[in-house]
Amino acid sequence: MKRVSVTVAAEDAGQRLDKVLAARSGLSRGACRRAIAEGGVWLQRRRLKRLSLPVEAGWVLEIVLDEAYSSLPEPAVLHKDAALLVVAKPPGLPTQGTLASDRHSVLGWAQERFGREVRTVHRLDVGTSGVLVLARTPRAATLLAAQFQEGTVEKRYLAIGVEGLPEPEGTLRGRLKPAARRGSFEVTGHGGVPAETDYRVLATRPPLLLIEARPRTGRTHQIRVHLSAAGAPLLGDGRYGGPRRVVLGDTEVAAERPLLHAATLAFTQPFSLERATFEAPTPADFAAVAASLRT
Repeated sequence: MKRVSVTVAAEDAGQRLDKVLAARSGLSRGACRRAIAEGGVWLQRRRLKRLSLPVEAGWVLEIVLDEAYSSLPEPAVLHKDAALLVVAKPPGLPTQGTLASDRHSVLGWAQERFGREVRTVHRLDVGTSGVLVLARTPRAATLLAAQFQEGTVEKRYLAIGVEGLPEPEGTLRGRLKPAARRGSFEVTGHGGVPAETDYRVLATRPPLLLIEARPRTGRTHQIRVHLSAAGAPLLGDGRYGGPRRVVLGDTEVAAERPLLHAATLAFTQPFSLERATFEAPTPADFAAVAASLRT
């Protein structure tokens, strides 16, 4: 991610936003126009998305660029009705907009295709793939969000861990609190918030394990932190101690992201009140490691 700051000079007052950014940022006018269209130009906490917006002297503008998101695959629609949209999120695509873009995300993609009323009711980490549900009406959003808050949504994840766990199955109950590294969390014996994850080892080929995880609570990074603290950080999860590559037999296995996949999601549909379960196939990188582990 690249950031460029521009302060609007007195002589630039009243000029078009895209023209001033191109003149003062060192970027081409085309790049500045793309950044504006993506939602990557900020004035304090407000996105500026009009190319011809007249700027004012003294404005401090920030351009945030990230080319990685533009080449990511789109989500696959698993289910769609008047109340909700269920998709399979590809790894690397954010659930919601980032500083660089409010378009290249699951929410941005969904709103472009199904209307601006679509909204998120839960999130998956950027690197996590799998089932994600979005609401298509305000009432559906309220009803779905309540189920997540009450813990009645059943979530089943698959993970590739490295090294070992104390038992082949059990429950991890470490309380979580923010860690010193921004955006990270850690298990703590005092304070924090309660978190519980049921797990079961499905297959083992040292040093890797294929793990099924069923979080009872919905804390940020919960599965990643719990497995790391228990001795099995995820392959590819450098934030929580997981290596990017390991030797498996005679070959080297590598991962460019934490290998965590939201395999199934079960909840009560907002208006029919029927219980429904949705499943997303594992993406190619996860499936390849899992297959080598089972060999």
